[in-house]
Amino acid sequence: MSTDRRWQLTDAITTLERSIADAEAEFAAGELTASERDRLVARDSVRIAELAGELALVEAPGLEEEPAAPAPPKRRVWKRNLGLLLIGAALVVALIGFTTNRRAGQQITGNAGGNASQQLHDALVQAEQSVADGNSGLALQQFSTIVATHPENAEALAEAGWLTYQAAVAAKNGPLVTTGRQLVERSVAVDPGQAAGHLYLAIIKRHFGAPRSEIVAELRAFSAGNPSADLEALAKPVLAAYGLS
Repeated sequence: MSTDRRWQLTDAITTLERSIADAEAEFAAGELTASERDRLVARDSVRIAELAGELALVEAPGLEEEPAAPAPPKRRVWKRNLGLLLIGAALVVALIGFTTNRRAGQQITGNAGGNASQQLHDALVQAEQSVADGNSGLALQQFSTIVATHPENAEALAEAGWLTYQAAVAAKNGPLVTTGRQLVERSVAVDPGQAAGHLYLAIIKRHFGAPRSEIVAELRAFSAGNPSADLEALAKPVLAAYGLS
């Protein structure tokens, strides 16, 4: 890729970020309805995610010529890769749908039938399988759907927040970084005994330079929450960094 292409990508991202800021300002001034603002932000956010992924590839050493196709990631490998370049524009689309002030408990499609508890269990299993298969965009859509219909489900909150946070960091989208963190924080508030939320929050706090005491407290809460083998694998280097392995 040429220097010109790198400049074109950077300029296009900057222009789209300004477009999002303009939409927010026009909404605040009463010139746009909430649905109009959400539509514009969703459109521009998806394009930013696409451009950010291309720019990351342009700037990554050794990836400009004939990049090798990566093998489909398994859950543990994918979750360790906090420097993931881009999860995909589908993440942003799913998040925009989740953050449009949906009423707690509102169904997204159709009428619920059968056993609600079993349906929730099946939905969580399907979302977890999407993560295991490396289909992170679909996984976020599934977890976000669960959160929309079960807003107090700590597992779905934690996973939706973690996926959102990673995608937003990769796309350098500050507002979505905040949204991802808030979802994880809510999961911990809903169920303080759930391990995943504490681990994700510890990693997020570490990224933002939180006091050591706060991070250690989250990691201790994680260890006390009977974490799965996948979570333990993700946590191992973080725990070691704080002398907790």
